[in-house]
Amino acid sequence: RGLGDVYKRQVNQGGPNSALEKLKDALKEEIKPSLSLLRQLPGALEDGKGSVTFIRVGRKTVSVRPGSGNVDLLGLAVDVGTSTLAAYLLDLREGKELGAKAIANPQISFGTDVISRITYVRENGKKGLEELREAVVSGVNHLVKKLCLKAGAVPQDIVHAVFVGNPTMLHLLLGIDPSSIGEAPFAPVWKEALSLRAKDLDLMINAEAVVDLLPFVSGYVGADTVACLLACRLHEADGSFLLLDIGTNGEIVLGIGGKIFACSTAAGPAFEGGRISCGMPALPGAVSHVSLQARGLRWEIIGEEKPRGICGSGLVDLLAILLQTGLVNSSGRLVSRPGHFLSSHIVSYGNQLAFQIANTVSLTQRDIRELQLAKAAIRAGIEVLLEYAGGTPGEIETVYLAGSFGSQMRPESLVRIGLFPKDFVSKIRPVGNAAGLGAVIALLDCNALEEADEITKRIKYIELSRESLFSSKFVKHLHFPN
Repeated sequence: RGLGDVYKRQVNQGGPNSALEKLKDALKEEIKPSLSLLRQLPGALEDGKGSVTFIRVGRKTVSVRPGSGNVDLLGLAVDVGTSTLAAYLLDLREGKELGAKAIANPQISFGTDVISRITYVRENGKKGLEELREAVVSGVNHLVKKLCLKAGAVPQDIVHAVFVGNPTMLHLLLGIDPSSIGEAPFAPVWKEALSLRAKDLDLMINAEAVVDLLPFVSGYVGADTVACLLACRLHEADGSFLLLDIGTNGEIVLGIGGKIFACSTAAGPAFEGGRISCGMPALPGAVSHVSLQARGLRWEIIGEEKPRGICGSGLVDLLAILLQTGLVNSSGRLVSRPGHFLSSHIVSYGNQLAFQIANTVSLTQRDIRELQLAKAAIRAGIEVLLEYAGGTPGEIETVYLAGSFGSQMRPESLVRIGLFPKDFVSKIRPVGNAAGLGAVIALLDCNALEEADEITKRIKYIELSRESLFSSKFVKHLHFPN
């Protein structure tokens, strides 16, 4: 059941008691009123002729309305990604999704990854912090407006919201300086779950709406990873598993022998299209898949006929094809091979070679290096966790791929570029935006916040920057498989 509760009571309007005392009397319990409630109460009592509807989330009052007719109770779940904002609008009575929408995170103009945004705050102080806060809040409010418009809903009826994201993104959402995350020992300002009010965040929903943020594990394994575990019920799993949320930060969770280990790799934004010459998030206009045909290539585009760029899943497919056909060698070098049936796609791009699949989409030599660094970091992170757990790749039963990147990945392409060992092909299970689903679960299940807290306590976090083992494995996996 949801956390939204509605109480309909007839309030005795007679006698010298205050309006608040009469409301407490009708509810037969104590209430801690907000200023907003006190302002609403006289009008609600008068317009409803003593009959009022009292709305709260958990034990927190949201509003009191006149009369005893049905009221809409809506919830908002938001995954604040470094590259993408994803939001879900829900009917809290029915547990029904009314709409979902994603946009590029407006903070991208300040930097493509968390470190660049932390640097922006350091260099620009309070002004920079406020710019980043306003950017992400405006993005969330834009999503609220679009979702409500499409569902025929009123933002004022959103009484509960849950936010997940990596620690830096949630610090910026709240306007809290994340600089401590950017340097050793990489400690966030807080790690526990927070419960706030919408008016404190400038969200364009009910001002008194309860806004919950799921807890963190560390400065680089955040509420989004906890939400993934919650959504996939992996904290209850009996077998061994690997969970990867491959975005701008590569969070990796290993469950083996009843224990859970986690780390975060500095993979960079390449798998989400960041720092790639024609890269973009998995949004309309992005090339999402590339396939090798008898004498050429075929590509798929999200939502539009003309490509505007290429997203992570398309990048991995294309790189896998170039490796398969010998146009990229094991060191990652793009090779011009006259007479090759794909040689017409190799063009000069400034002072480097590039492989062009459309007028607007090319993969350059520099792009390949970015992907090479990202895949080496993730593969090295997996192997470090296995070393700590005393396990082997063969013991892993299921590999869960989360996020918009992971959900679209072709397992064969991931194995071909060396992100996973060969025998992982049959074990890979895409789970979509599990972080967003975890936020939805926290809206609908009153036990979810407590579960999320228990998850964080079970996880042993490994800081890879302190591990010489990570450096050696990273170098080892820079090369692509032959």
